Amino acid sequence: MGEPAETARQRLKPLSHSFTLDFIITGISKEVLEQEVKPLVTDFLRERGLELSEEKTTITHIEDGFDFLGQHVRKYNGHFLTRPAKKNVKAFLTDIRKVMDKTPCGRTWGTSVGLQGPARCAVEA
Repeated sequence: MGEPAETARQRLKPLSHSFTLDFIITGISKEVLEQEVKPLVTDFLRERGLELSEEKTTITHIEDGFDFLGQHVRKYNGHFLTRPAKKNVKAFLTDIRKVMDKTPCGRTWGTSVGLQGPARCAVEA
């Protein structure tokens, strides 16, 4: 019928994990966010055993834009824009170049067409 839960718990190893919580908070001014909202958020997280990462926390104007979860978010001419963040695009292109360099034909157009299957190329004698 199974073993008692207490016996099963004794065999479990302690787990160590990190918790990531990404969020955006908007406000009417930078001063309000720095002086009023940030202390409230810091206290709210501290009560739950979490802390606000100072190096990852930025307060910026929406028209200047910011990176969030791999996207660059900004407001331009009254429109809300999201685009892939530059560092993510660069990392993606670097990975693609590595794949292309490993294929038998190098960086030819024909090689890129068949990336899903085996790489094929014509060899001239």
